[in-house]
Amino acid sequence: MPFETIIAEGKIWSQTPQPRTVRDLLLLSERDASVAEQTLEVDPDWAFNIAYNAVLQTSRAFMVKQGYRPRGPDQRATVVGFIKEALGESFGEEVATFDQMRRKRHRAVYEAAGRIGKREAEQAVSFARNFVEKIRGLIGEST
Repeated sequence: MPFETIIAEGKIWSQTPQPRTVRDLLLLSERDASVAEQTLEVDPDWAFNIAYNAVLQTSRAFMVKQGYRPRGPDQRATVVGFIKEALGESFGEEVATFDQMRRKRHRAVYEAAGRIGKREAEQAVSFARNFVEKIRGLIGEST
């Protein structure tokens, strides 16, 4: 059974796939990717954060499409773990980048401003755009 470890740990629960929820999450991810681009000149920290959120919402859409939702504490980390298991080695680099963004976003939001430079924010926005498109393709949803 796929995802048996994270199911047994109580980190995800199964549900009937919800097409409307998938579409809504993908719309959020598109909005966030676009707003992240617009925010680059104003605030690299927030552009990075918004780009991360685009990746997160796309990943959640993928989970919902597969018939799962995160539950309990640390849902962001659970989503990363789910994506890692679901997509396997072929997405290893993307999953590692997603997890790095998650950790860095936490520090930038809760610990200190100015941790993200413009170049890093630009890379995050570019990564988010590419990730959103790849996962949309896997889900079978077009923009």
